[in-house]
Amino acid sequence: MKRSIVLLWMLGFWLTTPGITASMAAQPHIIAGDSDSDGVDDANDLCPGTPAGTPVNVYGCPLSVNSCDFNSSTVTLAASGGSTGNGVSTRYVLADNQGTILQVSTSPSFSGLNNTATYMALSIVYEGAITNLSAGQSLSVVSAPCFDWSNALVFKTCPLPTTPCDYQIGDIITLQSNGGSVGSGVKTSYVLTNSAGKLIVVSSTPSFDSNLLQAGTYQAYALTYPDDNTISNLVANGVNTLAQVGASCLAVSSGLSITICGCRTTCVPLLATRIR
Repeated sequence: MKRSIVLLWMLGFWLTTPGITASMAAQPHIIAGDSDSDGVDDANDLCPGTPAGTPVNVYGCPLSVNSCDFNSSTVTLAASGGSTGNGVSTRYVLADNQGTILQVSTSPSFSGLNNTATYMALSIVYEGAITNLSAGQSLSVVSAPCFDWSNALVFKTCPLPTTPCDYQIGDIITLQSNGGSVGSGVKTSYVLTNSAGKLIVVSSTPSFDSNLLQAGTYQAYALTYPDDNTISNLVANGVNTLAQVGASCLAVSSGLSITICGCRTTCVPLLATRIR
């Protein structure tokens, strides 16, 4: 297994997010000393070269980082190097900032990272039976007859909040309207504006066909005004805004946010040909 140990030093990860160039290529451990002066001996330091003054855990890795590396709950890394062969196994490990194992995977991808947090990602290559390589265990208690860790890659996730969908494209959006002026000489129109505040739909009823829309968030309003032909710019052209709509007397309700998800149905013509 001596040859495998040498090859283990080649193991490394690179973040796949554009613009992030930090790598975690493992290097041969120094038996003694503290090269980066973080209080962790080089032989046990999984994050060599930590900047001076950075608070670290018992593995020499930063407890937190300031910038967000990923905005999704799934993180995929790239791995290179490492040992292969009969009886040699590789696992990818996600740990929290204290070194407690959260996930163990056969690929360098981790999901379910729903909170803003700092993590450690490592790989371990081993031969023979391995013990304590499971969620809830500390990295320090993992053991096998022959094994080696890569250096740790420390990263931060800041998942964007998910917005629930009110409607799917294809649904009829039907709203309720309460209050407002009624009677002879009074008109009410209902409008949808897009995220840029542009008029997308104008309707005489609080109902809209979502097939005409793209996925996104909209605002619905009710406009009440005299039926005296003084209303202007109430046109769903994707250019006008509510601020441009005018009338001799105009009342505009508060906006109601509506989130629409899905894709439009696309009709593709079917071409039939005869097979001779």
